[in-house]
Amino acid sequence: MSVHQGSCQFGFLHNTDIAAFSDTDPDYSGSCGTCYEVACEDGTLTDGYGATIQRNGACKQGASVTIKVTDTCPCNYPANYYSNKRWCCGDMRHMDLSYSAFDKIADRSKARDKRPLPAAPACTMPRRRCFLFLFFLFFLFFLFFLFFLFFLLFLI
Repeated sequence: MSVHQGSCQFGFLHNTDIAAFSDTDPDYSGSCGTCYEVACEDGTLTDGYGATIQRNGACKQGASVTIKVTDTCPCNYPANYYSNKRWCCGDMRHMDLSYSAFDKIADRSKARDKRPLPAAPACTMPRRRCFLFLFFLFFLFFLFFLFFLFFLLFLI
């Protein structure tokens, strides 16, 4: 499965600043297509299980990224050996960010996303460019048709 084939079924998206939302999150219902501004917080993170994770110096200061929810981070996914219930079944809020989005806010080797913030209502992300391509093809066909008509009229 590629980054473009999430559970929301958006297909190819030009912008790959996307995320998978945990299905145990209270805001999960209807989250497909929702945009969030995500930032990273430096410091020591203590999860609900009591584990301490040291992430000092991992964040890019003042950086945030606007992501679009395109997939699910499932709590119970028995078919996947690598499923990580610790994050998706959550003792705390969690999103799986794409590498593209994560790299804009933190050093991938040192950090985990921590703080999803609601994005501005005007959040827009590029959709498929298929419409523009079809419009361009239609325009070319129309020009060819006009040229053909002009050529026929000129011969008559």
